[in-house]
Amino acid sequence: TETFFTTSEWKSEDENFHILEGDVLDLTPVIEEIILAEIPLQVFAEDTEGKETAPTSGTDWEVREHVEKEQKIDPRLAGLAKFFDKKDN
Repeated sequence: TETFFTTSEWKSEDENFHILEGDVLDLTPVIEEIILAEIPLQVFAEDTEGKETAPTSGTDWEVREHVEKEQKIDPRLAGLAKFFDKKDN
């Protein structure tokens, strides 16, 4: 819920409050915030087996380079990898 106040009514610095400046109500920051909040940061698929890979091109776009990043193990934690390889006796 967004709340709008005139300068004389505004007392809080809560981010859900917006100050009215003059006789014009500028909804641009509110609309931008709502749109950005609705866009997922990362899309996940629940079942990826048997499905095609992601498209490499589309209307007016294409993937130029796709390189799988190699997962590096922090040398300080390398000893933990050996811990999980040990069998319980």
